[in-house]
Amino acid sequence: LLRQYWMPAALSEELDSDRPVVPVNLLGEELALFRNEDDKLVLMDRHCPHRGADMCFGRKEEGGIRCPFHGWKFDAQGQCVDQPAEPEGSKMHEKI
Repeated sequence: LLRQYWMPAALSEELDSDRPVVPVNLLGEELALFRNEDDKLVLMDRHCPHRGADMCFGRKEEGGIRCPFHGWKFDAQGQCVDQPAEPEGSKMHEKI
């Protein structure tokens, strides 16, 4: 029921700091909050599905955020879009 209502997650000023990815806890979920290149808010799982690395330490890039552990890149919807260690033409990222 509570997921149907707006909830405050962070202050706008927090996203303008030196660390532009902010950890957020909402309804028992650990999430990462940041602004993309279009200045839209992105809220996604805080932990990378591969090794559980903290995405709050990830690197913001055009189109999403890159995991600090293995470099997997996730778009604003949380879909993996790049895996640097996979061979050319691999489609593994589409299953994550």
